[in-house]
Amino acid sequence: KIKMKIETVVEPNEHIFEIQNRYLEVVKEALPERHIEMVGGMAVPMTGRPELDILILTDDPEGDTKHLEAIGFQHRGVADDAFYLKQMVEGVEVTLQIMREDNKMVSIHRGLIELLRQDEPLRKEYEEFKKTLSGLPRDEYKKQKVAWLEENILPKLK
Repeated sequence: KIKMKIETVVEPNEHIFEIQNRYLEVVKEALPERHIEMVGGMAVPMTGRPELDILILTDDPEGDTKHLEAIGFQHRGVADDAFYLKQMVEGVEVTLQIMREDNKMVSIHRGLIELLRQDEPLRKEYEEFKKTLSGLPRDEYKKQKVAWLEENILPKLK
């Protein structure tokens, strides 16, 4: 039997922010020379999956990935020259995205956060949409979320 991960959608809350602060410190201690920032929904902050996305900018993504694996993060793959590591912490998925500063995803992440912080009607519309995805399997959640972003938000970043 295949175990399917069903997604839940949550409001930003103190539990998530406490984990966010703790893991920002963990990563900063592990990689003191790196630029580290929050990206993703909880960086806005806004309604979404119980997950934190921490962006690590480095000139040595492979070496930093190995270093973070050594302190308990699980390697989850490489896409678009970015390394992804994860760790489940008290029901919250902590995802590390490790990439070089010139990776195109850096400006997309930053533009998305800035847009959602500044455009409250758009953020509320996106939050309402995400609530409709609660209860879906992870792959379907991601597919629908990406389609919505591509249609409603990415054109505004151009």
